[in-house]
Amino acid sequence: MKKKWLIAGGAVLFVVALGVVTTLQVRGGSTAVLWTDRPEIVRYAEIFNAEQSDYRIEVQYKEAPAQALAEGGASPDIVIGDSLKSSSTRSLFLPLDYLFSTLRITPGAFYSSLLELGNLGGKQFLLPVSFNLPTIIYRRGTADLKSAFDVSLDELETLGKTYNKKQNDQYVRMGFSPRWKSDFLFIVAELYGASFREDKPLSWNQGDLDRAVDFTRNWVRDANENSGTEDDFQFKYLYNPEYKSVMDGRILFAYTESSQFFIIPEDKRSSLDFRWVSRGNSVPVLENILYLGICKRGKGRQAADSFVQWFYNENSQKKMLEESRQLQVNDSFGIAGGFSALRGVNDHVFPGYYPTLVGHLPPQEYIKAPRILPWRWTDIKENVILPWLGEAVTTPTDASGKPQIDSLSKRLEAWAKQNLIQ
Repeated sequence: MKKKWLIAGGAVLFVVALGVVTTLQVRGGSTAVLWTDRPEIVRYAEIFNAEQSDYRIEVQYKEAPAQALAEGGASPDIVIGDSLKSSSTRSLFLPLDYLFSTLRITPGAFYSSLLELGNLGGKQFLLPVSFNLPTIIYRRGTADLKSAFDVSLDELETLGKTYNKKQNDQYVRMGFSPRWKSDFLFIVAELYGASFREDKPLSWNQGDLDRAVDFTRNWVRDANENSGTEDDFQFKYLYNPEYKSVMDGRILFAYTESSQFFIIPEDKRSSLDFRWVSRGNSVPVLENILYLGICKRGKGRQAADSFVQWFYNENSQKKMLEESRQLQVNDSFGIAGGFSALRGVNDHVFPGYYPTLVGHLPPQEYIKAPRILPWRWTDIKENVILPWLGEAVTTPTDASGKPQIDSLSKRLEAWAKQNLIQ
């Protein structure tokens, strides 16, 4: 089944069809086609189309915009999605430095590490749209944390262990386990410097990955005895959404993403507090950062330029947030599901819509962007990296202290062959 969102004259059409999808026939310098898999972008294009009459944005749904672009064929004018920075797609975009030279967009308005990630060979090919941060949630008043905006791995381990409680030699309360969510194991690896990055298809810092695995193994042993006790506790008690287990006092901390925390209903979220996961004054940005690019082969350049200039404006993004509030959109956070890539929007606008952010936003220098990743990163992470990490922190070790499992390189090689990846 193919899906497409079409926008014309301020009206939104959601088309679902078997086979060929009918598209708008209007095209030219005054109309730009935008590919994305994010439904929020439809509303933003509506606002732009309604505010002026010179240009129109036509939004088309692509399940995987980066893949669709890499496969060739029809070319849009604008693409908004993740994985746009991979080698298979980045050469298809125009350098956007002209937007800076004319001062229509100010480089200093962005988080520098996110902007740098879209800069290739000294030219700015992609602009960041939004991002998310790894989030620890807890019930207000239950944890005395050192910082107003972040919590370190060591602090999580120490406070989690202190919170543990047994009855009849069985845990009935457990502070936290790094194994409850495999995504958290990946965050630990990144904080220790594993630095996964695009190669053929992927490379990383093996020594730092080994240190992350050792740290997590020791954490499980020192805080919660072993993985078996953690699994028993999780099976018995952690069947509700994480925030409910926190509110009930069954656990002290739970891990989630900022995009998920801020869509918890306000009446429940008001009793919770949160911090960003950190190590050494560094908070890792989650890999699914949204970027925007203007395609070389696009035919609606003027409309594309106008939309991009409008989009990266603090007042425009305030209108986007206000539109979501008025429509009572409760399943999406912030700008296209995340924090804005514009620092001023997060500092000055977001607190008006998310009051709990006051005093919680990390300084720009804490924001650590990931490396460029292959366009099939999500598949590789879900099918290879996360399962391997889960095994590595629980499998018995050999005499040298290494987990008795195949190396991550062997796992990745086998998976790549099976899935025809070079």
